[in-house]
Amino acid sequence: MLSFSIEAHGYGALLATKTAPEAAVQALMSKMKELTARPLASYSHEWTVLPQEVVPIAATKPPSVTPVGMVKIPAGDFVFKVQGIEIEGSNDAGVDVQYPWENSPRRFHEQPLHLKSFWIDKYPVTNAEFKKFLDSAHYHPQDDLNFLRDWKDGSFPAGWENKPVTWVSLEDARAYAAWAGKRLPHEWEWQYAAQGSDDRSYPWGNDWNASAVPCRTRAAPCADRM
Repeated sequence: MLSFSIEAHGYGALLATKTAPEAAVQALMSKMKELTARPLASYSHEWTVLPQEVVPIAATKPPSVTPVGMVKIPAGDFVFKVQGIEIEGSNDAGVDVQYPWENSPRRFHEQPLHLKSFWIDKYPVTNAEFKKFLDSAHYHPQDDLNFLRDWKDGSFPAGWENKPVTWVSLEDARAYAAWAGKRLPHEWEWQYAAQGSDDRSYPWGNDWNASAVPCRTRAAPCADRM
């Protein structure tokens, strides 16, 4: 029989082990004891919003000539609209994502923007391009879980030279961009480059065109597009 106190409307948990707990478990229990020392009733019941800040992206030096493989997006006005569920929950203020012009996170966003001209890669970074980066910069992420998972022995499979590199993290992408003398686009820049100022459904227009996108290699063959 176990007996312990618990505050009203509180909750607790029991951990049963067949052997003495390992050092890592003991450390976890000590940390949990520290975190739960303050009663829940002592915290405010008022809902407060935790502000978010976009990680700054430093500007790069404008090129004097057209960079290889890039296209120039002209300056212009467009309405940046996006919605979705990044964090599950209700639609209360403070849930999901906050952009720089907003005073709290939210699920639905709509903002008229004027964007300066910028350059963007015409195609995604390929395996061959990322391999050049690795060989030159000797880059390796601190956390390499699933890093370049579809590569083997430090290289991509034969015939994958021009396929987009996958299994890279945001930190990996930032490191590549810095090495290449570029930067990652802001979300609204990327959407403006693909959508334009006329609110088109797809980069090429409003009608679906299967030949304009890569074929799926797992779910279905590409025979219907040949």
